[in-house]
Amino acid sequence: MKRVTLVGEVNSGNTGNKDRKHKDKVIELKGEGSMKKYVGLLLAGILLGSVCLSGCGSGETDKEALPAAEDDKGMQDANDTGETDQAVDAKDAKADSAQLLIGIACYSADEYQKSWLDTFEAAAESKGNIKVVSTNADANVEKQVSDVESLIAQNPDVIILRAVDADGLAASVDACVSAGIPVVASSYEVHNDKISAWVGANQKDNGILQGEYLQGILDANPDMKMNLCYIWGGFGLTGTQERYDGLIDPFVNKLKADGRGELLAEKAGNWSASDAMALTEDWIQSFPNMNVIVCQNDEMAAGAANALKAANVDMEKFYLLGIDGSANGQQYIRDGLIDATIWTDLNDEISTNLDVAVKVAGGETYKEPVYLNSYKLMTKDNIDELLGSK
Repeated sequence: MKRVTLVGEVNSGNTGNKDRKHKDKVIELKGEGSMKKYVGLLLAGILLGSVCLSGCGSGETDKEALPAAEDDKGMQDANDTGETDQAVDAKDAKADSAQLLIGIACYSADEYQKSWLDTFEAAAESKGNIKVVSTNADANVEKQVSDVESLIAQNPDVIILRAVDADGLAASVDACVSAGIPVVASSYEVHNDKISAWVGANQKDNGILQGEYLQGILDANPDMKMNLCYIWGGFGLTGTQERYDGLIDPFVNKLKADGRGELLAEKAGNWSASDAMALTEDWIQSFPNMNVIVCQNDEMAAGAANALKAANVDMEKFYLLGIDGSANGQQYIRDGLIDATIWTDLNDEISTNLDVAVKVAGGETYKEPVYLNSYKLMTKDNIDELLGSK
């Protein structure tokens, strides 16, 4: 009988019982056949052990866990980027290297501003390679500052800023430039020389044209006096202040100096027809001699017209003015409820803004303002002529 002694240590496979080992095991083999049988078993055992060691050497890893580990890593990589959903969406929007992404920070969402944005988006879409993302500040400076931050996160090629306030948005231009995004100021000024272009007309011209219209009526009626009320879009904003100043100097100052009338009251209508209607209802009671209302947009003028009509005010002896030449304003002019508005050739304005934005995105900078010659007085007498010229 041959004796074979095997000495060794084998981990039990239970990591909690690493000290449990089998030692000095003695196996007795009888005969040559038994020896051959044992050698075969021994080789098989060695092979099996090597496989187990290589597969289990990490302690707890198995084949079923591997795909899950890969998935976890993929999720971790995505989370580690720190990108917002907006930034990811923006990257998708710019996936086509030929596509241009334009961000627009809008002043508000009144009827005219909506028309402006709709017309811009349609013009951009017609180009085939331009995408537009936009925000609405509701005429609030803090909201627009946040809006610009949101646009920066989307990484557009250029941002068109229709600023609520020239000073309040100055720092936002710095933020854009720091992010490598050029800025085009549109219609409303921004007090920051880092803008790449300014496109628009002087907001003061709106008020000047309103004053000239009213002065013409006074000149044609020497015995007439004008007692007017004024509806602001909002106080403390650069654009609204400029529109107001354009009317006050020279028209209202001259009106008072000549003894031909006065400014009875002025309040903010928040660009809203309903707010303007409520103001007008109060003024009808407070100022029975009121015969003129001047508004900073057509939407508020329409609200005032509704209040005057409901109170059976004789519109032949009352003068109501707006600004924008919006579709609703045009209808009120045709119906004889609004006497005049300051019309803007929207297609011309949008074409210029889009052209400048594309060029600025391509690296151009405009040292001089890009002026629009689009503000025109619109009345019932010339509405068809103006619209026919589009």
